[in-house]
Amino acid sequence: MRPQKNGKSKLLASKSKSGKESLNLGANTRTYLKGRIKAHREEIPWQDISTKTDVHELNPRSREALTLDAVADILPSIGEKGINTEGLAVVCPETGTRLLLDSSRRRFCGIEAKVSLPLWVIDGDIDTKDILSLINDSQEVKRWS
Repeated sequence: MRPQKNGKSKLLASKSKSGKESLNLGANTRTYLKGRIKAHREEIPWQDISTKTDVHELNPRSREALTLDAVADILPSIGEKGINTEGLAVVCPETGTRLLLDSSRRRFCGIEAKVSLPLWVIDGDIDTKDILSLINDSQEVKRWS
């Protein structure tokens, strides 16, 4: 964020290592990895989070570490305001389940607080190298505990 002359902040587009070039605020589609990977936005109702989403096997967060104590820093806010940051997922071709590359804590909180889970879902097939690159970019924004 960079201050403007009137003292207000303005969000500026920045380029991540994956080549993500714009914020796409309000858009229903987004690209990653210098435009090679496309994604669309989905909102998973809280009632469906546990059945229509799962954590991708390459997601480095420990599932066993997800407890009410472990999410105490974000659960009250999510319960009050909902989840305001989209996660990133790929589709399991066999089941249609959204496999989360990040946002496992938000998924847990969505179930507990009964709020929907917003996701960017990758369109089409994606290889392991690209998945790891996207996970790495996600970690750079906020290191996982």
